[in-house]
Amino acid sequence: MIKRLTFIIIFFYILESIILINSTFALNLSNNVLLMNNVNNIKTSTSNISKVSINIVFDSLLINNDRSIFGDGKWNFSIFANNKTLDLLTNSKVKDNQLINLNEKNISLIMPISEKVHLSALPIIEKYSGKWDLLDYFSEKYDLSNNFGKGNHTIFPDNGKENILHLNILDYKYTIKIKKDPDYVLKYHIQTSFLKA
Repeated sequence: MIKRLTFIIIFFYILESIILINSTFALNLSNNVLLMNNVNNIKTSTSNISKVSINIVFDSLLINNDRSIFGDGKWNFSIFANNKTLDLLTNSKVKDNQLINLNEKNISLIMPISEKVHLSALPIIEKYSGKWDLLDYFSEKYDLSNNFGKGNHTIFPDNGKENILHLNILDYKYTIKIKKDPDYVLKYHIQTSFLKA
């Protein structure tokens, strides 16, 4: 009787162990299936995205230095984004501290997510002699790592030097800033959206 009872206890112990092992295996298997499904969903969602739509909207341009000693400066201000060009100012007379509303002039691009946006400016001033002089310029790069620049941006270019002219006329001393940095402050914002293949 004791042998039979021992056998029954051992039998149920083995049976319980087998059920526990099988249920653990089934649970692990279902978890792995769920995990693989999630990984596949992530791969599928990112693999479907192949292009990005980018809209660069220019809000305002503050003229900090018109770069003209007498009268107003005559500016041309062009923006380049990859293979597109946008003129913000064309033969425009500007003066110090003038805020120009750019009325949301924009450049739109559709490009592969593997590429970069190269944004740069070519601002020039026409001198009285008729020759052109380069103003402060800027260059920015945006790609997938920074969400193609999505959001607001303010550019304070400082790639020049301030030139100060000191004048002594009779008993009076005058200081004139011929060139002060930055020449301008440009505000723009970037809107992005990803496109599925």
